[in-house]
Amino acid sequence: MNIPASPTLSLATMPGIENGVLPSHPGDLRALGASFLAGIGSGHRSMLPLAVQSWQSPQRSLLARVLVTVLAAGELFGDKLPFAPDRRAPLALAGRAVTGGLVALGTAPRGRARIVNVLVGSAAAVLATYLGARLRKQLGRRLPGIAGALVEDALTMGISLAAAKLARPSRV
Repeated sequence: MNIPASPTLSLATMPGIENGVLPSHPGDLRALGASFLAGIGSGHRSMLPLAVQSWQSPQRSLLARVLVTVLAAGELFGDKLPFAPDRRAPLALAGRAVTGGLVALGTAPRGRARIVNVLVGSAAAVLATYLGARLRKQLGRRLPGIAGALVEDALTMGISLAAAKLARPSRV
């Protein structure tokens, strides 16, 4: 009796991945870089990269753009309050990982192996959450009051804008 072999799932069988390695198409590599930066931004401020990306995308409705922007502004304000929760708490960390994946999904080219972008964005968000907490602590030792938080806000805005710019298709 001949029993057919069961198919196995490996990197080599995932759509968009050739010979078990990540795609080498320049657009895919740009998207991975944008996903990484977007994830880093989400690790610092979970909603700010989503807000920046929403204004870069003409498909988003005005209501969605305003809503995400209001949420990002609320996070920026709430972060300065003395009772702001620790970003490394399990629920906060999970939220940052999710938003890192969502914003990374928005940087991925349509029809490609988008799961790779989501995983990169989520992992970068978790990494940046811990690095951001450390940075904030160091800035708090050197700068007065909320100045350290404002520096982190500016850094996150710059990273988010860079991710959005990198995600745009090149005109080459």
